[in-house]
Amino acid sequence: MNPRFDALRLSAARLAGLLRSAARCAGSLRSGERRAGFMLSAALVVGVSGCGPDAAEPATETAPLNVLFVSLDTLRADHLEAYGYTRETAPNLRALAEQGVLFEDCVATANWTLPTHTSLFTGLSALTHGVEEASDLLPEACPTLVEPFRDAGYATAGFYSNPFLGEKFGYARGFDEYARAATDDDLRAMIERKGDAKGSTSGTRFPEPGARESDYFAEQSSEQVTARGLAFLDQLPSEQPFFLFLHYNDIHSDYIPPAPHDRLFDTDYNGTLSPEHYPAHPDVHAEMNERDLAWIRALYDGEIHWVDEQLARVFQALEEIGRAEDTLVVVTADHGEGFFERGYKEHHYGLYRELLHVPFILRLPRALPSGRRVSDTVSQADIAPTILSLAGLTGLPGADGRALDELAAGTAEHSARPPVVSSAVLKPILDQPGDEMVSLTTGDFHAVLRRRHTDGRETLQVFDRRSDPEELSPLAPGPQTEAAGRALRSAVEAMEARRGLLPWAGGDNTQPIDPAILERMKGWGYIK
Repeated sequence: MNPRFDALRLSAARLAGLLRSAARCAGSLRSGERRAGFMLSAALVVGVSGCGPDAAEPATETAPLNVLFVSLDTLRADHLEAYGYTRETAPNLRALAEQGVLFEDCVATANWTLPTHTSLFTGLSALTHGVEEASDLLPEACPTLVEPFRDAGYATAGFYSNPFLGEKFGYARGFDEYARAATDDDLRAMIERKGDAKGSTSGTRFPEPGARESDYFAEQSSEQVTARGLAFLDQLPSEQPFFLFLHYNDIHSDYIPPAPHDRLFDTDYNGTLSPEHYPAHPDVHAEMNERDLAWIRALYDGEIHWVDEQLARVFQALEEIGRAEDTLVVVTADHGEGFFERGYKEHHYGLYRELLHVPFILRLPRALPSGRRVSDTVSQADIAPTILSLAGLTGLPGADGRALDELAAGTAEHSARPPVVSSAVLKPILDQPGDEMVSLTTGDFHAVLRRRHTDGRETLQVFDRRSDPEELSPLAPGPQTEAAGRALRSAVEAMEARRGLLPWAGGDNTQPIDPAILERMKGWGYIK
């Protein structure tokens, strides 16, 4: 327990109330017996019996800390006005940042969904946990963020859209309820209502009848994720602490926001380009028409605006059920997105600023300040340890990330932090490895090393983040680049050595790739 957050502990009276609540709902809540047993044990520990030197002091009535953890797929931080964007793409996230703490320089550990969410759930870097390709699984022995909350008697639920967050990858551990947001019936309903008020003038929101279910995921409505989350909150007993994870995927390509979001940021486009089948679209390339590219960016921003409206519904629900004051809201993204800044689109081409800079916002009214901005460079791997520390729960053994609660609270300013190591396997060809890429990010520089799988040849790029914040102009070879390269190689070697010492090292944590997902990955341009 972090002594700075002793106020977050349950009082004896609150624990007794929770015990009564758990007993009432044991028939409706899964793992109810486990919760009741925990609550009784906890009540005895804090002195329900009146024993101990402080027994005469009255208990402080403090509500339990809840957690709402939101992951927004494919959201680059610099497309949010909270991070300085000129368009008002996410007014509700801006308001959340004004009410809480915004980390200005949070760096993702990889460039796509599977490895980055593994980092979000484990506090490990992608290079350490080793979940980097579509056949990799979260090792069984690797502890996750959710398990301590389950063991502490929380109701835990998670709802997601992207199939790479599926139960078979290991993410369901610790959840009482964990499910893809849209059921088969939901998907059929989406198809049937294609072209109604939820439709888009930019393309077909939902797949044509007869398409495989695996093709639907990119267009699963964020409304379905919100609906599942609201239903979970609605059925909770009033004193039951909860951990709720919501994953929204609609910002991911294809960029087909429903009306009116599809025309919100570009009202006069009259071209012929459709965002459908964006990854393989022949007219979407590095030399494409600038007006068409502006249209694509506007559609991407429209997706952000639509998802932001869905988040507002969840935030409002917390207010209506009286849980907002006692709920830690955490919003982040798994990775960003490229729009030909370096001649490439989407996010599987490298480890650069537009792909690694992700939003990270915390709000906890009773413990964290409002309107605070933290400029320190932090890692995506820090998020899970921070959540656990704020909740006063046991951390994740062996995590690479470090808790940021003191930075968030303002009780520690600009603490010395390790540089952020990110890694990726780039566009593998089937049955052949892809090029490997690793990067090291500090407040001063960003070093990127690419190793070709064919001959092992290495290419190093170093960016001066002070003079080149968008990291578009690599430095010429010289002492500074050589020093950055040495620091990068040293950090990678240390991390790989530590990975070999972890309890699950040497085990086989792979599975055959689902053929349907494999086909979908080809369509995304993730593999050749």
